[in-house]
Amino acid sequence: RRDSLQYAGKKTIASTVTRWMAGLI
Repeated sequence: RRDSLQYAGKKTIASTVTRWMAGLI
C-alpha cells in the first residue's frame, strides 16, 4: 500500500534528521 510506504519513508527521514541533529550537538 502506498500510505504504508509513505509512513516508512517519513520514519526513515525522521531518524535521519534525528541523527543529523545529534551530530550538530
